[in-house]
Amino acid sequence: MNDMHCRLSYIISTRNRLPFLSVTLPLLMGARQADEEIIVVDGASTDGTVDYVRNLQERGDIDVFVSEPDRGEAHGLNKGCLLARGDLIKVVSDDDAFDFGAIRMCREYMLDHPEVDLMAGNVGDMAAESPADASVMWSYANEHRSFRQGATGRFFFNGLPIMLRRTSIPLLGLFATGVIAVDLEYSLRTTATACIGWCDSVIALRIDHGKSNFRTMRKRCDEERRRLAAWYDWKPPPFPRTPLATRWRRRLHHPVRTGRQVTTRLNDWLSRRQEGGGTQHARTSSAAATASPQDLLSMAKDRLDEWNRQMPVAMRLSRAGASTRRPRVAMLPVPSITDVQTRDDPHLQLLAQAIEAEGWDVIAVPFRRHQLDFRALQALEPDVLHLHYPQRLLRFSAADILLSLRASGPLPRHAQRPIDALAEVFRRLEIPIVWQIHDLITQRSRLRSLDESLQRMVYAHCDGLILHEESCFAAITDFFGAAKPFVVSRLGDYSFEYGRACERQEARLRLGLGARSLVFAHVSTPQHQSDPTEILKAFRRQALGDAVILLAGQGMTGFARTGDGGRVVEYGRTTPSCMRDVFCAADFVVDSADQRMTSRIVRTAMSYSRPVLARAYGATIDMARGAAITIDDDPGGVDRAMIKACALTSDERRLLERAAAQRSRERSWRDVGRSCVRFYDDLRASQDTRTQAPNLCS
Repeated sequence: MNDMHCRLSYIISTRNRLPFLSVTLPLLMGARQADEEIIVVDGASTDGTVDYVRNLQERGDIDVFVSEPDRGEAHGLNKGCLLARGDLIKVVSDDDAFDFGAIRMCREYMLDHPEVDLMAGNVGDMAAESPADASVMWSYANEHRSFRQGATGRFFFNGLPIMLRRTSIPLLGLFATGVIAVDLEYSLRTTATACIGWCDSVIALRIDHGKSNFRTMRKRCDEERRRLAAWYDWKPPPFPRTPLATRWRRRLHHPVRTGRQVTTRLNDWLSRRQEGGGTQHARTSSAAATASPQDLLSMAKDRLDEWNRQMPVAMRLSRAGASTRRPRVAMLPVPSITDVQTRDDPHLQLLAQAIEAEGWDVIAVPFRRHQLDFRALQALEPDVLHLHYPQRLLRFSAADILLSLRASGPLPRHAQRPIDALAEVFRRLEIPIVWQIHDLITQRSRLRSLDESLQRMVYAHCDGLILHEESCFAAITDFFGAAKPFVVSRLGDYSFEYGRACERQEARLRLGLGARSLVFAHVSTPQHQSDPTEILKAFRRQALGDAVILLAGQGMTGFARTGDGGRVVEYGRTTPSCMRDVFCAADFVVDSADQRMTSRIVRTAMSYSRPVLARAYGATIDMARGAAITIDDDPGGVDRAMIKACALTSDERRLLERAAAQRSRERSWRDVGRSCVRFYDDLRASQDTRTQAPNLCS
């Protein structure tokens, strides 16, 4: 670095991890800029680390190197902080992957905002045994969202994305050497006093391997978590698993749960117990030999690039007890630390980040005794109420459900009473109500009367609609009658959850399909469970040679027969990487659901450039324009669609695949945020105009 002023110091604390260090250090040296330095603090390694790093120092690739016994990683980081000359300090671990483009964004933000003491951000997680199933750890973003809105006084951020201002160390303090969960203790201590910047990008990806602290000292880490939570008066978020009694109570109170879901869940459980075809891909992945450090870091870097390419990115400031008032949208559901059903949903997270990137805050709708809490909602002072699924606004009792089943006409008064009470809350609200319609009726059964009555009430009281495609408008007006103001907000890339697309033959090889002339795929999700019976009947009626149909997702077990000859392959509820392979291995993705307003399956197929067999209804018309073979509504529609798909030439299939890729490129999560915020502003402006208008009747 010579005599140039140092802007950023990278600090690595290591001990006996030469296989990983020999990969991470060259990556760091390649990303370092002229006004940055690299400091390596070694804890007296015995595996050749000292000779390796000292050789790099002699070549001028490393600026500072210290090797001596220490008291752990935190002790080494403290020594590095005291040796650093840079205005900023970036902590880099020796066995994890980093996005240096995101780090440069954080660096420039901190240099432009001298009031920021430290930066944090999103982080991913990858198990060394199954690197293809890496995922973003959304819990940190959820905690920061609650902290920024003043709901909590402290929050936990992961230590990998941390960037410090050197002059703020007297305020922040050094890292605690007496704990294993160093980042937990540091974040709970500093968030009460520091000015914190947050970056929405996934800055780092943690690689969970055999020598990581998370595995070797898991019990001690859990015990420290409890002690630190008590010491700093911090309430940890609940674990994802919900008690069994609570899960069954939710199903009994929900108006649209049926015995079909119980049967499909039982089939999934039995298939896992018997180690059926549904878990074959997962067993193969977990039993495979762990990849080398170089391969792991390479895959991690690719996944980071893929995530950050899709994510809307914004930088925000926050300080305990001093939140800046920005426009607020109360959303239901919204990713939060308390909602175990939605806090890890990547698409809700991307939507929330896209809206926050446009200058709005996203807050959760408060509930009290399973009902919307009007007073608490007013206290939050939201500017807009944004609804996704109205069914989550109410919990119907068993008596309401029984009465609705027995009623042949309008709902009984007892069953209608909760809906009327919610309508009164909507009338008292003085803010615009926006409904993002995902589906009109969640299930076509005798219980639909409760659901339909609730949705018609919400439609009558909402001020505007968010549609996923313009082709949804006709179906909505046909169902509800009167038109409402609306905006088209087209869903972004859906490959975020399952991973980057791979070659068709590569996916088929991993799934054990071999060389097949034609592969159909039928996928079910927890949000959209569908019955493949109609598709399987049509598939079995056709003479399709060595063609095969794949059944994957929740409830997709128990449909194959002994006479199918291996032409029906079941995967059931499986891993994200297996789901990715199912989409990539398919020539056509089949979604035969009737009157589905927005299909996650069709959107995911477009993300993987796969044409679909689907009905021309709702969002599918525009979402898969030029990339779909239409299933007619008459009884032989599925048969004719399959025959047409089989008759296509390879060139005609490639045209459909190119159209699917084009439809996916036309849609991004950043555009979703912009369209939603513009619609919020328009509705607020029109409401202000109505409020300020003179009373001409007086």
